Amino acid sequence: KMYHNGFYLRVGKGCAGLDGFIYFSMAFIIFLAFHRQVRRFANWTCAFLLGLLLMHLLNTLRLLILFAMGSYLRKTLEPKTASMIFQFCFHAHLGWILYSIGIAAYLSLLSRYFVPAVHRKRALQPSPDLAL
Repeated sequence: KMYHNGFYLRVGKGCAGLDGFIYFSMAFIIFLAFHRQVRRFANWTCAFLLGLLLMHLLNTLRLLILFAMGSYLRKTLEPKTASMIFQFCFHAHLGWILYSIGIAAYLSLLSRYFVPAVHRKRALQPSPDLAL
């Protein structure tokens, strides 16, 4: 629980960032499907756990941004208007925006530095089975 400038923050059960973990896990599985030639289980496990840590850090950042925005809106607007703007503009959308940017950046870095160049080229080439 946090209180600042007339704004009270209570972190509920839904704010644990579980949706970020689920989004990341799904994106990581799809990423693995495209790079299945690289079969170093320990490396992929480490990359997955680092990604989960990133999602946790993004969730913490999300909570801090929400608190700062709520405090600012509460200070500058009427409480009912501030609450409505906060709920429908920031609280509803900030999570998926941050998670999407974080997942895209992380998987891009993995693709660039973790997956050997030979496998990157193969993953981007169309499969002969899919040719028309």
